[in-house]
Amino acid sequence: MVCSEDAMKLYMKLVSQHPLITREEEVQLALEVRKGSETARHKLIRSNLRLVVKIAHDFTSRGLPLMDLISEGNIGLVRAVEKFDPAKGAKLSSYAAWWIKQGMRRALANQGRTIRIPVQSATKIARIHATRARLRDQLGREPTDAETASSAHLSTRTVAGLGCVKVTAISLDAPLQEGETGEFQGVIPDESVPVPDKTACDAEMRCRMLMLVDGLDQRERTILTLRFGLNGAPPRTLDEVSRVVRRTRERIRQIQNTALAKLHALLEEDPSTGVHLAFQSDLQSSERNPRVQIRREQPLVQRPKYRDGAPNTYGSPNSLLHA
Repeated sequence: MVCSEDAMKLYMKLVSQHPLITREEEVQLALEVRKGSETARHKLIRSNLRLVVKIAHDFTSRGLPLMDLISEGNIGLVRAVEKFDPAKGAKLSSYAAWWIKQGMRRALANQGRTIRIPVQSATKIARIHATRARLRDQLGREPTDAETASSAHLSTRTVAGLGCVKVTAISLDAPLQEGETGEFQGVIPDESVPVPDKTACDAEMRCRMLMLVDGLDQRERTILTLRFGLNGAPPRTLDEVSRVVRRTRERIRQIQNTALAKLHALLEEDPSTGVHLAFQSDLQSSERNPRVQIRREQPLVQRPKYRDGAPNTYGSPNSLLHA
């Protein structure tokens, strides 16, 4: 910190050695710069270094040291001097301010965060947070995404997607509160470790489900086991099952639907099992694997629907048995 303060004092001492220029001098130097004069270019840049320092103070406490912000702002000032056209009537300070701020914002987006956020997205995030704070003061409540989008001139989808993005990252080793020894990583649950209660419940439900599957014939049990991985193996596609049991893909699909209809009927006959089977598959695609979800719910009492004497697919092909 001491070194940084010393560097800042030395820099300001050097900057103060270059006097400010008048409007007439600015126009004359700008015209010479457009003709290729390096001397005029250096003088015009050095006379506006104070402007960079002033703007840099508005961007402190955002992730970059003040001297780094000044360095990025100076690059923006150089670009502004090279592009400045005095014939358009604007002052160099007004024109250069945009370039200086853009350089600082880009540096903050690229270097000031652990996780990089694109400059355009970072600008929108800042606008969303500022708009929400203003609306919160005006309305006395938390504004909706629609209200924020209307005030910030953004789409509701953009506000919903970027509004929850945190601008700063928090270290897992950071303390929960000042003065405490606990860390954030100590209160974050490990999702890779199964919860004992859920593991026991899933095991019980799987046992009951397998008892229901035992009520089917051998061929139906084999196909459901292969298709949904009831034996713990990965689920297989219709094409893979057809090669194992040596039946056509369409025949496998028909047997599968018949077996699922029988399971519905078994559940209706004995609702005390409390098992809810959620077979999810895409019957029109052999490349997508089905999944089996097992959980405790109220007894399922849903009568299978038949059409022309054969069981249909019970609505959407993506949800054979609705959860």
